[in-house]
Formats: sequence, structure tokens, C-alpha cells
Amino acid sequence: MIVSLVLNLRATRPTVFPAYPGRASHAAFLRLVAQADPALAERLHAPDARRPFTCSTLMGGRRGRPFHPVTDDKYTGRPSAVASINPPQEQCYAES
Repeated sequence: MIVSLVLNLRATRPTVFPAYPGRASHAAFLRLVAQADPALAERLHAPDARRPFTCSTLMGGRRGRPFHPVTDDKYTGRPSAVASINPPQEQCYAES
């Protein structure tokens, strides 16, 4: 199953976003995951880990050059992931 979130964001103070904020989007997503499940965030961040997710760049900005978000304007980001309907077998029997 594919799961996708739409994050509506507003700038609360002056800042500058990089021209290609893909790495920043990826890092922000992993920070959100870490708040809910630190162990999962560690597994997703491991160098040899499979990454069943993707993070869009910030929508509403300019691509290819740094931009300055306007305070209170709306911007959107969208992380998407493949969620397993059936957990791996070792998880099914872990609590037996």
C-alpha cells in the first residue's frame, strides 16, 4: 500500500531555502519519523538500508535557485512511503 502525506507549511520567520532542497526534505522527514519511532528512523537512515519512501521538494517555491519564503505564505511538502500490509514473519511471531 502506498501512503502519502501532504504537509502544509508556513514560514514563521525570514529564511532562505537552498536551490535544490531534496536533502533537507529527506532530513526533515527522518526527524518527524524519529519523534514517533526513533528505532525506525535509525533503520531508515542506516547506510545499507532499503528506503521505501520518497520526499518531494518544497512545492510553492522556486526550483534551481535559492528562494526566500514569504512569511505566512503556504508551501507544501509530500513524503510518500510503501507501507507493508503484512509484517515480516519474524514480527508475526515475536510476541508469541
